[in-house]
Amino acid sequence: MAHTTGTYGSDAVARAVARYTDAKVGELQSLYLSRAGATYHDALAALATLRKGEVLSPWMQVGNMFLATLFDGWDETQLGALDREPQQAATAFQTALQLYAIHQRSKGEGAHAPWRGTDDTDGKGNRFGAACYELAEFNKRTRTTDTDDAVTRRMAVVDSVSDFPGMVRGIRSLITMMRGADRTIVLDYGSLASDLYLMQFPGSKPRVMQRWAGDYYHAKRSDEVARNRTKTKKNQV
Repeated sequence: MAHTTGTYGSDAVARAVARYTDAKVGELQSLYLSRAGATYHDALAALATLRKGEVLSPWMQVGNMFLATLFDGWDETQLGALDREPQQAATAFQTALQLYAIHQRSKGEGAHAPWRGTDDTDGKGNRFGAACYELAEFNKRTRTTDTDDAVTRRMAVVDSVSDFPGMVRGIRSLITMMRGADRTIVLDYGSLASDLYLMQFPGSKPRVMQRWAGDYYHAKRSDEVARNRTKTKKNQV
């Protein structure tokens, strides 16, 4: 069931990928943020390896505690056997980990946190579309531009390409821009892994793109409402 070869991805597999990725990215982030001892150095080495973008096999990572246990807990009934093709779930998981490693580089606080809903602003991570809006706002503040074209153009590229490596290149360029922001743009990498799984299916990708656009413009509208409310309060003083 987990190995899907049709036009549409499985929502059940997408949810399982999200849960597994959230757990593993959370584990790696905790090791990295510990900032001390063997586990911290292990996390640094794992992040450096992940940034290389290579396909990972646990038996090739014996010297690294995190990478050697990368697939411990992998439920083959939900996520598919690792010795069978196609491996859309494993590809999505590894790609999300590699993107997280790029995002987390040199950051003093975590770049990952679970998304808890559009109305929860306490310690939550953004889904990808909302994170892209936050990036666009950063660009406006620092580059004296009134448009968010640099971000939306890259999102449009991801939408337009049909091959998965091309999609990942577009997402990587946005993640790299997020890493350069003056404050950490926190992203839900479990949600992104779910998206990456579904984007490997031509029938499911449009739904992901629609959600990205919806999250982007919901965040933009919420920001505008908050600014207008603040402006109104100031005028009333």
